[in-house]
Amino acid sequence: MATANIRRCPQIAATKLTGALVGMDANLPTDDCYISESKLSQFLDVSPRTLYGWRMAGLIPYYKIGGSIRFKLREVEESLKAHNRVGPVAA
Repeated sequence: MATANIRRCPQIAATKLTGALVGMDANLPTDDCYISESKLSQFLDVSPRTLYGWRMAGLIPYYKIGGSIRFKLREVEESLKAHNRVGPVAA
């Protein structure tokens, strides 16, 4: 995936995650629990490869527990909002 696409996606993902955290998605776990990479990618509607790119770029915090990668929803939301970039609007 191109770097430009990786930088554009956090804005969309932050919006989706924020909506889910305020009650739009009843299946979302509480924000203080750890969730897997596959669950987070489903909630954000991005591929696991995109999440990997965000992790390696330092855009989202993660935890390595044993041999698996886990995320805290609230931390991911805050990080995506902090890295949210809005470019100029085309006329």
